[in-house]
Amino acid sequence: MYASLRRKKWYFLSVISLCLAACSVLQAPAPTPLPVARLKVTLSPFLSFAPFYIAEEEGYFKEQNLEIEWSKMDSTATITPLLVQGQLDILAGILNIAQVNAIARGANLKIVADKGYFPPAGCTANAVVVRPGLEQKLKPGDLSGLRGLRLNANPVNYNGYIASKLLESGGLTLKDVTLTTLTTAVIAESFNKGELDAAMLSEPDISRVLQDAHGVIYKAAQEIIPNAQFGIIMYGPSVLEKNPDAGKRFMVAYLKAVRKYNEGKTERNLDIMVKNTGLDRAVLKQSCWQPFRNDGQVNTDSVMDFQNWAVKEKQLDKPATVDQFWDPSYINYANQVLGKGGAK
Repeated sequence: MYASLRRKKWYFLSVISLCLAACSVLQAPAPTPLPVARLKVTLSPFLSFAPFYIAEEEGYFKEQNLEIEWSKMDSTATITPLLVQGQLDILAGILNIAQVNAIARGANLKIVADKGYFPPAGCTANAVVVRPGLEQKLKPGDLSGLRGLRLNANPVNYNGYIASKLLESGGLTLKDVTLTTLTTAVIAESFNKGELDAAMLSEPDISRVLQDAHGVIYKAAQEIIPNAQFGIIMYGPSVLEKNPDAGKRFMVAYLKAVRKYNEGKTERNLDIMVKNTGLDRAVLKQSCWQPFRNDGQVNTDSVMDFQNWAVKEKQLDKPATVDQFWDPSYINYANQVLGKGGAK
């Protein structure tokens, strides 16, 4: 009899426990929503900003409860002080001497993700373009024909670095050419008039110049500096020190958009780019889209080489160390959330 009572008591208690467990599940509080975070981020109407447009249009920023204030960027050199001062939270653009110079001098700025690189294989998104006919006078493997040419490249930015690397491979320097800094709008006309011999161009300007037979690709950037780190995402102290959680959420949205972008010229991606850049759909289809790494990794050796070049050219006093300029924690977090996703 006692055994029977014990079994009934055990059964009764088990039923009660199961009921309590079920009730606790049913009454579990909803997950606490992410706090709203507001970030001021640079933006330009170029192909290289495609992941930002995709993240905005597809609602990836909203998923992370981020409110983004877009800031028009004239140049990464002039806007870097705003990042240092906390008037800007996130800078996206081309690797620039002003950035690494600020870091080397103690500013709390960090490169946190890739925003474009030069894979050895694939289409050409950046190149040295020459006026028609000139390529026939330049002998393969012999760069001596570049001596004295009029080259459009700013010696204090990344295009100057690419041009310098090209000339260096032929035993030349930037002093062996005549440098100009024309706007892309007048380069084709300058080619036609014979006022310019070569220019550093990126897409979609390459496609425009080639399409109208104003120029010919002489050397692709990936041939000159393969796997070089061209574009970067950089966080300032307002994120690194005051709101790293917002930085993590931004990175989740960004890398999710990068993976969407890397699906290629889908109709949806084309729709987004036409809407946000104002570029013609046909030009977008023809253009080479700047490659991005799915996982956001950065080629730090390439960043160091860029800095060493700047020191050699007396544009930088000393290079920043890898620990000073690179913080992989944000992409590590985002890749954990999204899955590794490959390093396309």
